[in-house]
Amino acid sequence: MTPEEPPPRCVFLMLLICMGAGWFGGIFTASMALQMLSLAESRPEEVILMPFLLRHFSPEVLAGGVMVVASVAGGGIGSLWNLFAADRIGLKVSCAAAFATLGFASMLAAYPPTYLMGVLASSVGGNVLAPILPALLSCQFDDDGRTQRYVTYAYASSNGAFVLATAVAGVQSFWMGYVESAVVACVSLALLRAAWGQLRDSSDKAKSPSAHPALRSNDLRIVGFAILCVLGLTFRAVFAQFLGGSFMVFAREEVSALGGLRVPPQWFLTLNGLIDMILAAPVAGLYECKPALRFHLKLRLGFALIAFGFGILGFAAKLTSMAGVSPLVVAAATLLISLGELHFNPVMMATIPSEMPANMLGRFNGIYFVVSGVGDTAQGLGVSLYEAAGAEGFFMVLAALAMTGFIGLQLVAPGLDYCFSEAAGAERLPLAVKGPAAPNP
Repeated sequence: MTPEEPPPRCVFLMLLICMGAGWFGGIFTASMALQMLSLAESRPEEVILMPFLLRHFSPEVLAGGVMVVASVAGGGIGSLWNLFAADRIGLKVSCAAAFATLGFASMLAAYPPTYLMGVLASSVGGNVLAPILPALLSCQFDDDGRTQRYVTYAYASSNGAFVLATAVAGVQSFWMGYVESAVVACVSLALLRAAWGQLRDSSDKAKSPSAHPALRSNDLRIVGFAILCVLGLTFRAVFAQFLGGSFMVFAREEVSALGGLRVPPQWFLTLNGLIDMILAAPVAGLYECKPALRFHLKLRLGFALIAFGFGILGFAAKLTSMAGVSPLVVAAATLLISLGELHFNPVMMATIPSEMPANMLGRFNGIYFVVSGVGDTAQGLGVSLYEAAGAEGFFMVLAALAMTGFIGLQLVAPGLDYCFSEAAGAERLPLAVKGPAAPNP
């Protein structure tokens, strides 16, 4: 057996860069909804536009509405960049621009008067960076198995930083977390510059012998890609309620103390990151041992697991009194939801580069993140819906939506195999037989 070639040095730098992105996401996810409520309830006069907005909305509705507006506006600007600029100017340049924006957004958010502007700028930078990082990492490999493995490792690295960020966010001032995020963004830019010369861009990946052919007219891969986008939208709409907003409110109001200790809501997000970080490598190793396992089976497991997780939260809220849900029950639900995340997000990030043309990775990843990212707007809407429906009804609806995604994917799985059959058949061939046959001596 030929020993596997070690990954280039730039891949390890990319993993560190993914940790920087995870830190930023952890700080803003753990702090945004809670700080918005805190500012609206205690000192709205310090924030530009907030007194005006509070004349028309309650603090809870305002917090959710600002998150929705930031998500939509940031998603729109980020999507335009990824659709029309990312592949033309290069994924590396796009990544650098995104980190510069995130550093600037962190400083705006650290200063209360410009907090709302910081939230908007962070959404722009995050929506540019989210599809670019996995696309850039996938460009470094010609083998789809290694792509799946290192994308999963990157996901684990990002969640490792997410763990640290959410743990720290629960015990320090909001402004301090934003300053730390600005520093991390600068360090990530420095690491990207150090790896610049070794990193392959999408234009380089397109020249690889293993790259998929360009799109043709009436290419069924477009149909398969559209189905993946709908699935991603469904998953993100449900999973977004765990990452912030409604789940943060639930953890603050409904979870009881454990041995006299009130568990900070952010610590459940810390547990989510720990679970992802610990189990990502075993899950990636399991999938490497089962190369014939198709991606849609892994995605189905993701839907089923988060359905059980939210179902546990709904039953716990039904069977207990106000502020009586045990933290251990919430921890068990967090375990299931985290496993569902591991069976969906990294798999989808590796599937799109594996099935679509290499010279359009930025565009296709951007389209996927735009469409699926519409589900993130549900994070803000979920706060007001949670207040209206109550914990029991809200989480049971989420469980039902996740099971709907599971059933729908079960029905369309044969169609996905058919749409990607040509690309999938090419993937199973050794690289040596993909090119023209060598002439006989």
